[in-house]
Amino acid sequence: MDEQAPESYCLRVDDLVINPGARSVHRGEKVIELPRLSFHLLLELAESAPNVLTYDNLIDRVWPGRIVSQETVTQRVKLLRKALGDDAHAPRYIGLVRGEGYRMLPKVTVTDPSSAAIAAETVQPSQRRNIGIALLIVALATLGWIVSREYLRTPAGPGAAGPAPNSVAVLPFVNASESPDDLYLSEGLGDELRDQLGRHLGLSVAARSSSMAFRDQALEATQIAARLGAANLIEGTLRREANQLKVSLQIIDGLTGFQTWSQSYNLRMQDLLSVQQQIAQEVIQQLLPMADEDAVDPMPATRSVSANELMLLAGHYDKQVRDQPIVDQGLLLKAIELYREATEVDPSSALAHSRLGAALLYLGDLNSAEAPIFEALRLDPNLAHVQYTLGLYHWSRREAGAGAAFERAISLNQNFVEALSAYAMWLSQNFEFVKASDYFKRALLLDRMSHARYLELGNHLGIGGWIDEAKLLAREIEQRFNENDSQAWLIIARIHELAGELDIALEWALRSRQASPDDREAVWMIAELFARLDMVKQAERYETEPGVGQLYWQRRWQDLIELGEALILEYPNETEIWYALAWAYNATGRFRQTIRLLEMSGLPEYALNESRRSIDVEAAMTLADAYDATDNKQEAHSLAHWYVEHLSKMKEEIPEGAWWPDIYLACALAILGRDEEALDTLDQVASAQGLAWYPLVADAHCFERFAENSRYRRVLGILDERKADLRHKIPMRLGKVGLSLDELGASE
Repeated sequence: MDEQAPESYCLRVDDLVINPGARSVHRGEKVIELPRLSFHLLLELAESAPNVLTYDNLIDRVWPGRIVSQETVTQRVKLLRKALGDDAHAPRYIGLVRGEGYRMLPKVTVTDPSSAAIAAETVQPSQRRNIGIALLIVALATLGWIVSREYLRTPAGPGAAGPAPNSVAVLPFVNASESPDDLYLSEGLGDELRDQLGRHLGLSVAARSSSMAFRDQALEATQIAARLGAANLIEGTLRREANQLKVSLQIIDGLTGFQTWSQSYNLRMQDLLSVQQQIAQEVIQQLLPMADEDAVDPMPATRSVSANELMLLAGHYDKQVRDQPIVDQGLLLKAIELYREATEVDPSSALAHSRLGAALLYLGDLNSAEAPIFEALRLDPNLAHVQYTLGLYHWSRREAGAGAAFERAISLNQNFVEALSAYAMWLSQNFEFVKASDYFKRALLLDRMSHARYLELGNHLGIGGWIDEAKLLAREIEQRFNENDSQAWLIIARIHELAGELDIALEWALRSRQASPDDREAVWMIAELFARLDMVKQAERYETEPGVGQLYWQRRWQDLIELGEALILEYPNETEIWYALAWAYNATGRFRQTIRLLEMSGLPEYALNESRRSIDVEAAMTLADAYDATDNKQEAHSLAHWYVEHLSKMKEEIPEGAWWPDIYLACALAILGRDEEALDTLDQVASAQGLAWYPLVADAHCFERFAENSRYRRVLGILDERKADLRHKIPMRLGKVGLSLDELGASE
């Protein structure tokens, strides 16, 4: 560091500002949230710049009085780089001095703390897990794959026969006012209209996320309609001058592109609430001429003009937060405060209370969310949003009632995509796979431009063994999205991974990286795919400091334990870390530590509850295995019987050849002493289309009894042969994206 620091100071490192007193890191107007150890590591490197800090230096300064290894330092640097968006292959901030330690690469200067004032705070979703995001990301195979536009080229849907006559998409309303601050009014009016239309049983309404994809797209109306699967489009414009509003609407025939109806409304701001209802009624009567005049629910979201405007503005901020991959906490808190004001202005508005509760859930504040959610339920249990938010609340607390609430929300609004998706996940995690498929597909038909919907359905089909259907879905994604859509390509990679085609998965993950070089998800997936195929040098070429996923695939259990024990102290609410650490304990024979850890996390009750997560089910099998190894036979057998009952039911619904239920069923049967049945089931694992997770088969304690059994050895041999065959195909796949093994390291 070039200058002597005053008593109160900040350090500027390239575009970062480090405030030691406030223990904060800023990039522009954003706050980068760092755990305590990561912040101390960054500060030590900055204050020592440009000098190198050896591993011993860092251990003494960051972990004083503790005995830790160089691997702990390496993993902590990896976490810090990930938080800063620093690429180990082309580092911007932290440089590795091989064999010695690390140093800060940019020049470090002292600056005034007043220049580092921050207007907004952001939180990485991986650091503040929230139920809204958790329900959007299917975690059916979370231990092995850590996640945690120019759009369409073809019309939607495999086998789609064209849009239904009653289908409609409400496109983003245009803000024609002089002030961009009026965007909340134009967007809010369109969103409210979409919500009103969605309640009508006679209409099929495209989801907001898909409609918003065309905000800045210079496409013909017929192209947009085809891509959204809508027979009708609604366009709107809002212009504000002082207290006067002019709203213009038109309905466009999606097949011809011709306007079929238009209307203009001149009103004052205080008339907006009543005009919202009038617009919805007139649009429905145009789309469904035979509908009753009172087709729209006559009860508005609020009877207060002031509360209505507050909710429009709050919704504008709320949707901005949810539309981005990184949670802007400052903006979310602003939305929460506006929703709270709306409930105070109109305490009788169930929707205001419900939206406040949902925003608090998204923030992760379950305790504060409880009161508004149950007040909304008291005021009006027949609002779809109220039931959906109630379901999220129950699921986040792992309480009974989530499924019933989601189902009720759908019955009140069959176009409620988020409720359809959440109910589908709830069904799948309660082993009702066929019924879940229907709801996943219904959600996708209404939300054809959503990556989340494709990921959910692709995960479900792959885990359930509908491999051919999953690969058709991958083909549809390829045709639907533009060649530069890195997220779409990652979903295709995921589907092929579940199909056991890891070579094809690797090709698509590499395409994703080429389309978006800064996308860390692609890098992590590439590294883990290489690790799954025992290509360690290639994996470490992409992820030089292995994380939980890569350590799992490499079966480096002691390293995983060391990393997990460090992470669990800083991320105590990250269930995935607890479960990964428990698995590593089990694989190394530390069964009592497994039991203590998993019972502290809430197992086995979490797995047996109807609001379980699939990762809870997987971890409970680890717990049953640990019980069995420590002679807690009653507990082990009780859990094993539960698995046999539920997984056998699941196998009746899904095609033959799905390894996921078979591998856990085989373990449960082994715990119960039904060895021949367990071996028969393992044979099915070996013949499955997907490639079973090798560490599960090789290192689960329940299979130790078969260590010398020829049938068990044959299963391991088949999995080894399949990995070898996939490795043989890798050079061809690399060639398709312009790479070679020589560029990535020697073949192994």
